[in-house]
Amino acid sequence: FGMDVVEGEERSTISSPDVLSKLSSIMGVSEQEIESAMTKRSFSMRGEEVTIALKDNEAKDGCDALAKEIYARVFDLLVAKINDRTEPRSSPTHGTDYGTISLLDIFGFESFTVNRFEQLCINYANERLQQKYVGDNFQAIKSEYEDD
Repeated sequence: FGMDVVEGEERSTISSPDVLSKLSSIMGVSEQEIESAMTKRSFSMRGEEVTIALKDNEAKDGCDALAKEIYARVFDLLVAKINDRTEPRSSPTHGTDYGTISLLDIFGFESFTVNRFEQLCINYANERLQQKYVGDNFQAIKSEYEDD
């Protein structure tokens, strides 16, 4: 994001039209709609629709939140698809086939100068796995204390 000053007011701008064009194509949303959503905030006040320009840091925060949500939804979709494809299926000739996916290195985290989508997916999966691991361990310890 960049910044312009219009009538003494800071306003965020899209600094990379090429990236905006690619995002528009991938999401199936017009460039104008994305630009407006990323650089402005609209709300109702006393029954009137108000739109204000975001500062560049506010636009960046919104962009980061959108990216995180997109990645979370893509990850959940991938997990659902993988689970669907690897769930056991019974048949008279093959019995029950179980598919598995193994993951390793739940505590690993890499930080590169430029993180690509694949790295984000790996890091996101690691974070989710670590949350599950920690949650399960706390539950087990809690159960032990309750039993005592």
